[in-house]
Amino acid sequence: MIACVDVDYRESEAVAACVLFDDWQSAEASGTRIERIAPVAPYEPGQFYRRELPCLLRVLESVRAEVTTVLVDGYVWLKDETTPGLGGHLY
Repeated sequence: MIACVDVDYRESEAVAACVLFDDWQSAEASGTRIERIAPVAPYEPGQFYRRELPCLLRVLESVRAEVTTVLVDGYVWLKDETTPGLGGHLY
């Protein structure tokens, strides 16, 4: 199962979304999940994962199938490839 995830931030909450695909050749999604999260941590430059990661984990917890791949809109590594970004922390 492939999970494509992202988070939208609102004034008092965040909405985490997940679109699921059975495999890379799937023409249509096999499912979706949406979670509303409040409160949300404030944005900290260079520490984005502290805000986004709890939201992603929450929506991924609602997936009942085994997820083998997660597509996330974010860096896996920052700068020198020794500092993990959002994708590195999710991994």
